Amino acid sequence: MIEVVKVLSVKEKCEIMCHIERKVKSISGIADSTEEEKVYEDVYNMAMRESGAFGLEYARPEFLYAIHEAIDTYALPAWLKNNEQRRKEYA
Repeated sequence: MIEVVKVLSVKEKCEIMCHIERKVKSISGIADSTEEEKVYEDVYNMAMRESGAFGLEYARPEFLYAIHEAIDTYALPAWLKNNEQRRKEYA
């Protein structure tokens, strides 16, 4: 018998992506679009690690809360904080 695995609905996937966007926009100190893209990727990858999935298409509904919690608690990585400090020193 084939096991049917439930995955997130399209609405749930959109909510996650919107949540990631809101989180990234709320972070100060992102200097340019390259750094912003890296932060988007970092938040997304961290959220997927919380769900045990490689991407949203494989994320399961039982991990929805953990995904949103991971996004909520995301902190700016040290490499980006260091970049911001260097920019201030050389400005």
